Amino acid sequence: MGPNSLTVAVATHSQLEEFVLCAKHYRTVIIYDAAYANFIRKSGLPYTIYEINDAKVCVIEINSFSKIAGFTHEHLDCTIVPKTLIFED
Repeated sequence: MGPNSLTVAVATHSQLEEFVLCAKHYRTVIIYDAAYANFIRKSGLPYTIYEINDAKVCVIEINSFSKIAGFTHEHLDCTIVPKTLIFED
């Protein structure tokens, strides 16, 4: 639930904390889309889900350099997979 280009909605710290707690409880992995994080201008909103405690044990964050650079129809992305990520077969 990252910043959305159509609604300009951004999850708050407390919302992301709930997601992380839920993922840890159910032993799931969150794939967090932070492609538009560079456009967050309101203070107090999380720029990355890794600002949340324990997120590195249950979150893979994807991001895009293409959005901030304005690469129309081109994609330059990155994925962050922490070494501390816990998952099961």
